[in-house]
Amino acid sequence: MSPESEEANALVKKLQEHITEHYYTCTDKILLGLGAMYAGGGDLTTHIDEVGGEGTAVFEYETIKAMIVNV
Repeated sequence: MSPESEEANALVKKLQEHITEHYYTCTDKILLGLGAMYAGGGDLTTHIDEVGGEGTAVFEYETIKAMIVNV
């Protein structure tokens, strides 16, 4: 799956909506910052990759960047 694909964008949009519904308003700027943290290395990246498979954190960040640019 490509980070620019509609399927990947739909999953990131679902994540953004979940954060907004349960925690705080997750703007595109906040989502982009979260994506950078996800892919930034360390425990958060490791945990995301453990849950989603190796490379998931970076893929998610790339998808967020592609989605934000296309908004």
